[in-house]
Amino acid sequence: MIDVPLTILPVFGLATTVAVFVSTPVLLWVGRHLGKKVGYALSAGITGLAALSWMFAQPGDPTWMVLLRGFFLGIAFAGNVMFAMSMLTDAMEVDWHRTGMRREGMYSALYSFVEKLAMSIGPLILGGALSVAGFDPSSPPSEVTPGVRQAVLLGIAYVPAAMAVVAVAILSFYRLDQRALEASRAVRVER
Repeated sequence: MIDVPLTILPVFGLATTVAVFVSTPVLLWVGRHLGKKVGYALSAGITGLAALSWMFAQPGDPTWMVLLRGFFLGIAFAGNVMFAMSMLTDAMEVDWHRTGMRREGMYSALYSFVEKLAMSIGPLILGGALSVAGFDPSSPPSEVTPGVRQAVLLGIAYVPAAMAVVAVAILSFYRLDQRALEASRAVRVER
């Protein structure tokens, strides 16, 4: 891990935010021309690679390397949210066309539940790993043990990269593309 002052966090956040704004038009183009499924897979891949890049961080790394990670994480975040929300609304629409039932609340609740579950399990995993590694919050960053370093990497590199792979694996079962969406609209019109 690198030993940088916490004052880098606002700049890291700014790099992430700038990436969201800059990448959104490109991600829209990807979604329109390559499909939402491809866009989501690309975003998940960027998430995994950006997360794994923390494994190579070393003390003395230049600040621009930290900011570059933030930038790529911003691109990944924008793509993950944009494509996931877009595919969710497509699934809601197809469900309505097929069943005639308005179940958007059910889909939104399920999505929100999974999202909140993931947000609560992540800190639990990291806290457990830090505890097992013998982390002492009063010790200075220069005295971080290899075990604590691996525990931190578990939370910021290994688990996020693994979840990106899981997301792409689950995505392989997703069959709803623009053609299927338009076909479901035609069926609804015929009823």
